[in-house]
Amino acid sequence: MKKIKKVKENDILEDVAHSIKMNHHRIKGIQIFIAILLVISFTRILAAYWVHNAYSSLIYSTSYYNDETSYEAFLGFYTIINFFFFMAHFSFIIFFIVWLSRSYNNINRFGLKTRFAPSLAIFSWFIPFVNFILPLHIIKEVFTKNEVLLQFATEKKITGNFDVRPINYWWILLLIVSIFPIFQFLVISSNVYINAINLTGLLDIYTLGIMGDVIFIVANIILFYMLKNFKPIEQKVFENTHVIYEGVKQ
Repeated sequence: MKKIKKVKENDILEDVAHSIKMNHHRIKGIQIFIAILLVISFTRILAAYWVHNAYSSLIYSTSYYNDETSYEAFLGFYTIINFFFFMAHFSFIIFFIVWLSRSYNNINRFGLKTRFAPSLAIFSWFIPFVNFILPLHIIKEVFTKNEVLLQFATEKKITGNFDVRPINYWWILLLIVSIFPIFQFLVISSNVYINAINLTGLLDIYTLGIMGDVIFIVANIILFYMLKNFKPIEQKVFENTHVIYEGVKQ
């Protein structure tokens, strides 16, 4: 009977081991997307600056940009950069959510209970108002619970060593960036757009775009740094699947 029981336990262990999805390699893919977005964002800042100057020159007849051809050329370049930015950003979001969902599901497969249902790792991003805060909690839980899992594979106390505070800064910056399109829409919809340029520049749609991109760049640098530090933890958890599962079960 003991032998049969042991065989069953081994079968269960193997099933669990096969259910754990290798996920740390996706972090490298996310980092590549972040690097691409950083390059495109920097280029978009330059393009927005050129369009802003050309448009101002066209209106106020200043500098050597005082012709419609220059403005249209810069605007065309800015439009192309925007297209590549949104394509890269959309791909990054999909890739990031897939990684997050697998990481969150892996925690449950190990037998470590999570605060939220695994499906919310995906759907929390698309539920109005809920998506302001819940994805952040899920991301932080992925970081902290993987530390807990790794605790079962090492004799050293590592829980709490991973600093999750920067992810709060990343999230706050993302929320700020998400407000900028609203301001840009209000500027486009207003009838005082030309006058607004001459007032403060904050109402200028291109100035808002530059500000948003600068914040976006800072936010993504923070995320890149966080994922760089987290990748070894997730990799070690995967490499020690059997030991960790046995530890959690006990």
